[in-house]
Amino acid sequence: MKEQDNWVFYLQLKSKLSKDFLVLDRELKDYGKGLVPVSIENLLGYIKKKEGIDLLVVVKSKAEANYYNKRIKKVLRYLILSKKIRLTLVSSYQDINDLTLAKKGHYFFHQLPMSVSSVVFEMISTIHDRQDNKNKWPGASRPKMMFSRYNES
Repeated sequence: MKEQDNWVFYLQLKSKLSKDFLVLDRELKDYGKGLVPVSIENLLGYIKKKEGIDLLVVVKSKAEANYYNKRIKKVLRYLILSKKIRLTLVSSYQDINDLTLAKKGHYFFHQLPMSVSSVVFEMISTIHDRQDNKNKWPGASRPKMMFSRYNES
């Protein structure tokens, strides 16, 4: 496992870290992952160097939802479509959910209210599924030849 796979990035929507960050970090540590807080500017700078990072965004207030819709949604949409990030969005506001991105496999939306352990479990299960699928052969199994017997009369 690469060192990059041990980190999940947490997008800060406010200047101060919320209490949710500490609770999520504690839960993720049980699965061997660390939570790293980043601003949108730091995230964009980091993505220039790395690709395929896991990002967690928690939107809990209407002010955060407005900020997300106006400033962040378009940037994250571009990053998801270019497969630079895998976004897990947790919110009670359905209007920030982008259903067109859900089909791409790099966007996961979870509706609040949801327990922290459920959020972490869903995120870890998608990370493990992705890592398991990375080592699978993309083709199907080889066809089996059938020999038919010809009756000689």
